[in-house]
Amino acid sequence: MKDVLIADSSPRIDAVAVELDWPSEYDPFEGFDGPNGHIETYRAKADAAKRSESRYNTLRKQYKDFGEIQGTTKGFFIFANGEIIAGGTRGYVYVEVYSFTNANAYIPLATGTVNSMLKYADKMTALATDS
Repeated sequence: MKDVLIADSSPRIDAVAVELDWPSEYDPFEGFDGPNGHIETYRAKADAAKRSESRYNTLRKQYKDFGEIQGTTKGFFIFANGEIIAGGTRGYVYVEVYSFTNANAYIPLATGTVNSMLKYADKMTALATDS
């Protein structure tokens, strides 16, 4: 997590984003740049699904020369320009992760991080809605 300024806030007042970063002390070797990502939380499940669909389509167009996007709007990854971008949605959240470099070996790191973040969001949703 990092400090943010008012200028860093989302243009939407009905969505919240939490930015995540890989601490350097977890690096398995020098020069490793672990995954970075964020969780966006929405008031409605449909808004989170719409965000994922929009991002999925944007990435597919933006990086069409680097490789086909794999997966669906519920969970996907794409080889971008020097990185892997993975994302997905479940319930009220959209999650996106960036992992450098764009090598096959980093696909499980990026997609596993997305899955972990989605599971965390499920857990927090269950806690928040428990009566």
